[in-house]
Amino acid sequence: RRANPFRIKKLGIREMNRRLIKTARMLRPELLLIGKGELIAPATVAEIRQALPDIRVALWTCDALYDLDKHFAAMGPQVDAVFSSMTGAVTQRMAREGKVLYYFLPNPVDPQVERPPGEAAGTGPSLLWIGGVADEPERLRFVDWVNDYPESAVYACLGQPKVFGAKYLEVVSEARIMTGYAR
Repeated sequence: RRANPFRIKKLGIREMNRRLIKTARMLRPELLLIGKGELIAPATVAEIRQALPDIRVALWTCDALYDLDKHFAAMGPQVDAVFSSMTGAVTQRMAREGKVLYYFLPNPVDPQVERPPGEAAGTGPSLLWIGGVADEPERLRFVDWVNDYPESAVYACLGQPKVFGAKYLEVVSEARIMTGYAR
């Protein structure tokens, strides 16, 4: 998006890939960790590998892999490993085929969220949802369930206001459980 004057993502993809190659050649990293990377062309990574034969390349995502299946399959020959917080049929197939090393990587958690046994839980909602549902019936059903849960709170959908900045951090830190619904 930032690689073109109109700030249109599609118009900046080619330039972004070109800049990634240029940056890799300049910095000569030992590891290229690509977060999801659906805009990075397999040919870009191939060119980086050719310029830096000892580089290790890994894909990382916390999104559902079925949305990235085609991209990861295309990128497979260029990467050494995939790290994902999601499991399921796609990851099982990837591991079984052995074309790409797949590793489960749990989502990181702030140590302040983890409380020792006996320490008071959050003082806010028992269950919290912050986010939209767009036109996704499954997410809407899940958010309806959260909304009906005792002492819960929902923000940014179902007619509830959005929360930002300090208010967002306050709401999250006071909740006993914050949930999401990965696509």
